[in-house]
Amino acid sequence: MLAQISQLWSSASDHLRQAALRFGKWWLQEFLSLWPERVAQWLMGSGNPKLLLLQDDAFVELSLKTKDGTDFDHARVPRHEYGPNLIDELLQRHQLRRNDVTIGIGFPSDQLFQRKLLLPLQAGKSIREIVAHDLAQRTPFNLADIHHDYIVVPDAGKLSVTQHVIRRDTVSGAVSSYGIEISDIDFIEALPRGDGTTSPALIALHPEAAHRTHWARRAATALATSALVLALIAGGLRYWRQEAALDLIDTEMVTARQQAQQVRTAFAKLEQRQRSVIYVFAKKQNEPTVLDIWDEVTRLLPTDAWLTELRITAPSTGQERQISLSGFSAAAAKLVAVLDHSPVFQDAALTTAIALDPTEQRERFALQAKIRSQELRGADQ
Repeated sequence: MLAQISQLWSSASDHLRQAALRFGKWWLQEFLSLWPERVAQWLMGSGNPKLLLLQDDAFVELSLKTKDGTDFDHARVPRHEYGPNLIDELLQRHQLRRNDVTIGIGFPSDQLFQRKLLLPLQAGKSIREIVAHDLAQRTPFNLADIHHDYIVVPDAGKLSVTQHVIRRDTVSGAVSSYGIEISDIDFIEALPRGDGTTSPALIALHPEAAHRTHWARRAATALATSALVLALIAGGLRYWRQEAALDLIDTEMVTARQQAQQVRTAFAKLEQRQRSVIYVFAKKQNEPTVLDIWDEVTRLLPTDAWLTELRITAPSTGQERQISLSGFSAAAAKLVAVLDHSPVFQDAALTTAIALDPTEQRERFALQAKIRSQELRGADQ
């Protein structure tokens, strides 16, 4: 049971690892597609041109290649005319420096030792240590005396490893003949055999440094990308906050406009009421009150006359008020003249014929007159 669980766990782990690798490759591919090709190549450490140094008994040849191995410039000089400055001259023609290219030395294939071995897929994480340990245990080579590297190809559920080895003293002798330092050399490449075939041998002399450099670039890219993403997020948040603030201000302005309109409406109503009050007050100031009219009628009527009715009316809006009087008097016809001479009344006239009342032995009368306003009274005076 435990063995089955362990087998299932191992199978699930392999599937998860493969899925993670596929996802990582997809993500890296999509990320690199966002950049120009030259920048993407720099980020992956594969965009630098290659400078391959070759020599035989008579000539020294320098080949400048693209990353895919295509020659785009070269120089070939006799051995006695060669100098290290020839490297810099070739690079300067393309505005390049030694730091801009990876420099390698070509060796005949018979100077490189090649061996193959098969490893399980689970050895993928520790393949470098496994290959180096197997090389030290199964071959007469001493790791301190050689440069070695390998190529891994999946093969029927296994890892097919092709290992290449070259002696350090062989490389050192070639480096010194070119007049450069071993630290300037990045890789060793096998030259084609006499039959035209070549071994796919490529030994990186500084794999750890290259790996660190590539990951340093990737880390720098990740940091730069993160900074850019954070800057975009910060800018987006700031824009969103500004938009939210503007929306809030717009809402408050609409509310303020509505409140201001309500205030203006209320003020207009208040102003209208105030005008009405002022009009009524002015009207009241210009026209005599009921008490004033009563006092004036009392003052005008003679002692032999008395009233049975006194009525004040306003026929319609905008017209002058009128007073209607009914009663008895010893000389009713004289009352019209008496009212006309009053500063309060005007246009007095009888409304009915004067008749003698047999009971009161007085003349019954009914008359009316217009009530003067204050302005008219002031003009008459």
